[in-house]
Amino acid sequence: MTENQLRTLDNIRAFIDAHRRPPMVRELMRIEGLKSTAGMYNRLQALVRDGYLRKLDDLNGRYVPVDHSGSVDLRGCSTDALQAELQRRNELRIERGGAKP
Repeated sequence: MTENQLRTLDNIRAFIDAHRRPPMVRELMRIEGLKSTAGMYNRLQALVRDGYLRKLDDLNGRYVPVDHSGSVDLRGCSTDALQAELQRRNELRIERGGAKP
């Protein structure tokens, strides 16, 4: 993990602790003093690829940290985002031929 990626991950965790929700990409850009969304997205995608973050399926482009056990830390997520994720997971189960809960 690069120094910039570590700083981004720490900023996301601090934002969640302070605001009880994950930051939007533009909020994270302001915190880190970046002017380009491309640079922030590249950093976030690298953290997702390496397993440190997970992108939520909401319209606000939010990312949440993944803890070491592989589960996602959802403490700061909105109810709408959680419901969307549960619906997405249920649809994946149906597509794979699994039973509905």
